Amino acid sequence: MDLSELKDEYKLEYTHDIILQDGMPTFKKIDGVELSERASVYVWFSKAAGDNDVEILYVGKAGYGVKKRFSQHRGGFKNSVTGRDKKEKLVNELNSGKEVIVCTRICDEKPVLGEKVSMYSVEEDALCRALNPKWNVGGFPEIHDNVISHQKELHDFLNQDLVKYIKDDQMEDVQDEVMSYLDNVSDEAISSLYEFVKYARENVAKNCFCKLVRGYSSGQPEGCNQIPMLVYAKGLETKIKANDWVVRIALSDKPRIIFPDKYLSEKVKSDGRVEIIEGTTPVFSPIDTENFLKNIVDYISE
Repeated sequence: MDLSELKDEYKLEYTHDIILQDGMPTFKKIDGVELSERASVYVWFSKAAGDNDVEILYVGKAGYGVKKRFSQHRGGFKNSVTGRDKKEKLVNELNSGKEVIVCTRICDEKPVLGEKVSMYSVEEDALCRALNPKWNVGGFPEIHDNVISHQKELHDFLNQDLVKYIKDDQMEDVQDEVMSYLDNVSDEAISSLYEFVKYARENVAKNCFCKLVRGYSSGQPEGCNQIPMLVYAKGLETKIKANDWVVRIALSDKPRIIFPDKYLSEKVKSDGRVEIIEGTTPVFSPIDTENFLKNIVDYISE
């Protein structure tokens, strides 16, 4: 594909080169480019030196602008499974003699529920469909207004819940981690997370505080060990005691909601609808998110 034609068609601006520094992919801003903090989408292109013919590697979105998003990518290259995978692919691409460049676009806004909302999730989906990037995983489902609304409400919910109990010098790191997660998971994951957080705030975790815990080494449902979690707990302390938590929400590719076994209803205890993890602090987690959300009273005994 011709880079000039793609830039013109999708109103993309060449903003960064990705280069290797000490073996680590690094985003080098193009001289004279001014970076906006507005929500944006971006494309990683690979090409031979001096050539205008490009291969589309990856399409992403940046809810708070690409400067912050690329900083999150740098952390992800070290600390997350998907980030380390992207790092390895970039290293291989660059070591093969190819150049990798980044083009970005500030996204349009539209009114949703009486407020202006950025269309960056919709535009990411549209670019993925149009360009079929090599490294984006999974399909590209239709994005509807409710997904955009859910993402906005989650930003609001989590800012409210987290900001009260985080030290000022930690706030930016925590916000970056949570917002990076929201910017990079599927729309299905956003919808599930929204329903989990909404349920927790209105029921078992009402009047509880929330912390971001960066992972438990063991004792969690399948695929949830060492995964960051939102943990709601009783009281007004920032240190969660062993028996004070009431719900955990794993920030995994497919979010899981986890409860102490004291809330486990006899109705689902042995019918295969929950994963039960025995241990020092026994926990359970619904296996089917949709069934749980439709039949919460079957699962929870308060």
